[in-house]
Amino acid sequence: MKKIIVTPAGRKQYLDILSKYLNHYHNLNEFDEWHLWCNTDVLEDIDCIYSLEDKYNFVRVLSTPTAEQIATTCNCDKLWHDGGQLVYSCTIPYFIRMDSTDKDAVYLRLDDDIVFIEKDSIKKLFEFRLNNLDNFLVYGNIVNNAVLSNIHQNIGALDYALGTVRFDAFDYLGIYSGQFAQHVHNNFFDKYEKGLLDLYKFEPFVLTDYSKISIQCISYFGSDYAKFDGIIPMAVHEEDYQSQIRPEIENKKNIIFGDSLFCHYASGLHRGYMETTNILSKYQKLVDEYLGG
Repeated sequence: MKKIIVTPAGRKQYLDILSKYLNHYHNLNEFDEWHLWCNTDVLEDIDCIYSLEDKYNFVRVLSTPTAEQIATTCNCDKLWHDGGQLVYSCTIPYFIRMDSTDKDAVYLRLDDDIVFIEKDSIKKLFEFRLNNLDNFLVYGNIVNNAVLSNIHQNIGALDYALGTVRFDAFDYLGIYSGQFAQHVHNNFFDKYEKGLLDLYKFEPFVLTDYSKISIQCISYFGSDYAKFDGIIPMAVHEEDYQSQIRPEIENKKNIIFGDSLFCHYASGLHRGYMETTNILSKYQKLVDEYLGG
């Protein structure tokens, strides 16, 4: 079965980091292909995306769809711009429809601002996915994800210095507070420098009530998505459909695979604050140190 990583892509500053990790792990045969869903109209970012396809033979770019392609493929024609960044209400559903339904593939979707991937995490996550057919989504263990921050606090990997995060994808600290996101990342760097990343690990955690978790790192079977032709219903957010609605329809619980580690830079609500910090530059330095070590 093909192991395909897909990434809704549009931000060069993060892709520069993520591509180094994925090139390294592809060289270790941990996956077969990386598909970049070109989700931007910013020329510098587009150039970066296509340069990765030119540089690496395992990378394939899916071009940004036109309004007509979206309308005819996804039955959706709403699109708008937000601060110069192209935002299609159905761009991601378009890509899901076009690139998530291969019955002979298992997929790992990574956001483009995944800025750290612990060694063997991709390999182990794919192995766990392939051995757990009864779960709809398998989540990675994500640093800077509201629900995972709650778990990390409960197991002692993250302190309560700035407050308690609830088991809620929309928890205020976990999703709105840039100061908390900075603290979460600094906590990660502290654990990394002390050789304590295993503190983040935990046994597989089943989401018994179809709880929502932000999908910065999820794995799914193309055969499961082929059942609904990869079509996200209109008026339903693609994240809600994949993480809550479809699992309940299929009567398949989602599960978090705790023996892996991925760092997510920032939600949209964090990003303005995070850009005033040195966190991204620390991850830019870390990737070369970590993979070269």
